[in-house]
Amino acid sequence: MKLGKMEIVNILSAFHGYTSYLEISTATTGGEFSRIDAARLTKAHRLTYNMSIGFTDRAPIEFQSKTLDIEECAAELSRHDDRYDVILVDPYHDYDCSYRDLDLALRCVSDTGSIVVHDVLPPSNGRIISPTFVPEAWCGVTFIAYVDFLMKENLHFSTIDCDYGCGIISKTRRHADAFAGLREGWQNARSDHEEAFQYMSRHKHSLLNLQSGRDFARKYDSPVTREYLAETRRDGIARRIRKLWNA
Repeated sequence: MKLGKMEIVNILSAFHGYTSYLEISTATTGGEFSRIDAARLTKAHRLTYNMSIGFTDRAPIEFQSKTLDIEECAAELSRHDDRYDVILVDPYHDYDCSYRDLDLALRCVSDTGSIVVHDVLPPSNGRIISPTFVPEAWCGVTFIAYVDFLMKENLHFSTIDCDYGCGIISKTRRHADAFAGLREGWQNARSDHEEAFQYMSRHKHSLLNLQSGRDFARKYDSPVTREYLAETRRDGIARRIRKLWNA
């Protein structure tokens, strides 16, 4: 099975028994809210920003902003004092929004919860890591914000080598510095996105605590996750059959 961000979210939810989900994304990121395993959840919310007038994907959006500014959304979350077991961060991929959304997710995640971050290991450089928006595939510089955030917060994390890189962050503090020997090199490279990409590419296994999709599946193997994966395979086969039938 090919892992993507929603499979990672759903496997974490099944394995840990999570019951609440928040997605922080834009009108052009995220895009898979309907694939959340809602049967396991009692609460599933979205914070969507940078929305064009009239945007809809026919799924509810509890917190929304027409612009890149999410101050009012964050204030509303704070007033409700909501905490979520698993949060997907798929931000507008410039640096400021990426770092801000990670910081908000850390404030909103439960003490035993997980944050999943999309697009933290771009497959190439060039246009895909442009600091400013480009149409179609764009990872931007979320990878720089991700590493900066982890270096500052000293949290437990891993990065799954799938779907343009999916980071998994827990709220638990590390007892040791995960970036010993890498901080100076990163600080020298991070101000230029091309140099930062090259540095990350050379040191990705240690800098990102990189794991394969197979490693992730083995780590979170359990009866409930196997049941979820079996259901996903059956649904995938059914969709392919329907597609062929309707062709």
